[in-house]
Amino acid sequence: MEKNSAPVRVRVPGSTSNLGPCFDLCGLAVQIYIEVAFEPCDEGLSWTLEGEGADLIRRTEDNLVLEAAQRLWRLVGFTPPGLNVRIHNAIPLYSGLGSSGAAVAAGLVAANALAGAHASLESLLALGTEIEGHPDNVTASLLGGLVLSCRDGDRVHSLSYRYPKPLSLAVLIPQAEISTRHSRQSLPDAYTSEDAVFNVSHAAQLAAAFASGRLEEAGFAFEDRFHQPPRAQQMPYLFDAIAAARAAGAFGAFLSGSGPSVGALGAPETIPAVLDAFRAIVKRFGLGGRVLALPIDYEGDQILA
Repeated sequence: MEKNSAPVRVRVPGSTSNLGPCFDLCGLAVQIYIEVAFEPCDEGLSWTLEGEGADLIRRTEDNLVLEAAQRLWRLVGFTPPGLNVRIHNAIPLYSGLGSSGAAVAAGLVAANALAGAHASLESLLALGTEIEGHPDNVTASLLGGLVLSCRDGDRVHSLSYRYPKPLSLAVLIPQAEISTRHSRQSLPDAYTSEDAVFNVSHAAQLAAAFASGRLEEAGFAFEDRFHQPPRAQQMPYLFDAIAAARAAGAFGAFLSGSGPSVGALGAPETIPAVLDAFRAIVKRFGLGGRVLALPIDYEGDQILA
């Protein structure tokens, strides 16, 4: 198999996911990025990480970029003789902005380019979902835009949508960190049929509103009964932040991923008021942290060199 001996550099966006009722099935890529460079060498493996997570990820076995790359290489039967890896990450870890999904996506894309294997997008989606355990963030990082995904056996079917009007995400990122695995432990084992119908109907309305450019009519569609109520027990600010964002002009607001961040979607001109509302929540609840405005990313993964 022909390999690429030239350095490879990729950029992959982070994402928000769930958007209220779309639990584990949708992700929305946003303009905050991880960049990864793979530089072939004669032997050995070295890696550096700058930016978010640099003080946390110190062991090779904890590096999701490398784990994803190695999984891809095993799949296509390729082993680089040596590799220098440079990672610059702007996505906060354990924040609900898809840092792990973006790291996995970056590792897969860079590894595939270096191997010259031309693994299909379908293979990347399936392998990324297998590593992550759910498709929402990793598929958004690969495809960009709003991505709806479902699994059919080993296959992952993903559709990417572009909102036809300017759209941005305001996000409140508390100082606290919550791992997805820990957050999932708070979820119930079963749901009532009434709650299931509620979430399915709201998720369908939200997808239709996004595809048709009518989010301003669909504030109700961001409501959820599956994951936000139980997770709010650990995040008492959640519903106050959602209400404040809506009052400030956001189309809708929701727990970003598994938290602790809260996201709100709106037209760009409304985002400053939403950020002010989030700052008031930060002060009221003593959350620390920060607020950000993130435009939507419609490119997904990009090979830069």
